[in-house]
Formats: sequence, structure tokens, C-alpha cells
Amino acid sequence: MQTIVPQEQPKSLLIHEEKSLLKKFRMQHTQMDIFECLDLEVSDDFLRLEYCFKGLDVSTLVTALNRERGKGRNDYPNEVMLNLALAKIVLGHNSTASFIRELNRNRDLRKICGLRDIDYIDGIKKKVPGEAVFTRFYQRLENYQEELDSIQKNLVEYFYENVDGFGEKLAGDGKYIQSYANRVNEHADGDRRSENDASVSIKENFITDKNGKEKIKKHSFFGFRAHVIVDVLTGLPINVHIDKANISERTVMKVKSQAKVPNA
Repeated sequence: MQTIVPQEQPKSLLIHEEKSLLKKFRMQHTQMDIFECLDLEVSDDFLRLEYCFKGLDVSTLVTALNRERGKGRNDYPNEVMLNLALAKIVLGHNSTASFIRELNRNRDLRKICGLRDIDYIDGIKKKVPGEAVFTRFYQRLENYQEELDSIQKNLVEYFYENVDGFGEKLAGDGKYIQSYANRVNEHADGDRRSENDASVSIKENFITDKNGKEKIKKHSFFGFRAHVIVDVLTGLPINVHIDKANISERTVMKVKSQAKVPNA
């Protein structure tokens, strides 16, 4: 009986078959490039920024800021600085330093915020404002609380007029905002780096131990408390009030729930 020995296929043919199988597998199992998720996130962030810039009417605030600046230096226009302040919040940066680092490495982000690399002059004007520029801008904004409140007021009024049922059902809650400081500086002499506005609040939690006995666990917070009233239908804030941490939620909510739009 004759034994048939299978012939060994040429190496080139095996490689060709492997490539064909690999190509077929890729067509059936579409895979995302490992870096595509980063592109999607960046694109999504830019879309959110675009909605933010277009949805907020900041013309009154910008006009007031321009009037104050007058004919002084205008290395970074107020419109650009306001865009940067909003972008820092939208992109979730907790510090100005981290936001500046992202601006330095992301040309598209600089462009969407209004910064122009063509204006860069080494040693005279930087592509990205420094921390001191941001600090001075935030200090200037403190003088325009009325204009800042009107931005949210206009948004809330828009939703009242265009969304059916908006504001009919409300919910409120408070949230502690921890201060970077540990206590009030009793010897502060007007230095803005010290904490002079925060207060201490004690929060009590009722817990049951392993023996079934109820105990009170106390937590102390030093800082502030945000009191927020939202529309239940959309989850959008209608009224926001920030005060010292020891101000009762019940007291603030009772007053603020009567107001249709923010006034404080």
C-alpha cells in the first residue's frame, strides 16, 4: 500500500495565506486605533466649547471690561481671556497651571479660544497668558458680579420661554466647597492670599455599628457651601447661591426657591 506524504507548501504561499486571513479578520472585526479615542475626546471637548461660547451672551460683560481697560495694553483682549476662563472650567482643570500647560501644547485649543500664534513675540508677548495675567483677570471679574449674574439669568429666562414645563418641578441641595486653607487667618492684613471669608460647619451622620447601636459621626468642613436649585425635568440650575459653610440649607432654599431667576 502506497503512503501519500503531503507536500510542504512554499513559505511564500503560507505568508500570503496568513496575510489574507489577517485581512479578512480585520474586515470582520473592525478595531479602533488606540489613539482614536483621544481624537474623539478632543473633538468632543471642542464641540462643548463651541456650544459654550455660542450659547452664552457675554457682550454686556465684555463691553464693561473694555470700558474699564480703556486705551491700556491689550496683549490679550477681554474676549479672549473670558474664553480662556470658560474653557478652563469646561475642560475640567482644577488649576491655572495645568490649563496653561495644555494651552502650550495644544495649538487647536489656542485657536478656538482666540489666541493667535502669529502674534507671538519672543520676550514681549507669549503665545499663552501667564498665571499672573489670569490672576489679574479674575480679580477684575470680581467687580462685575451683576453682569456675571445676568448671563445665567438670560439663560434661565430662555429655558422658561422655550422648554415646556421648565421650572414647574424644582429640587434643591447643598454642596460643601472645601477651602484650601485650614482656618481663618486672624492676623490677616488685607493679603489676598489668606482666607477671610470661609467658616466651619459640622455635619452629623447617623450610623449603626456592628452591635446595632446608633452612633453620631461628626465631620467638620472649613470653606463654603453652594446652594443650588435645579429644574427636575432637565437637571439645569435655576438659582445658585454660594455662602459660608455654616449657613443653613433650609434657610437659603426657602428664600431662593421663591425667585424665578438668580438675583444673588
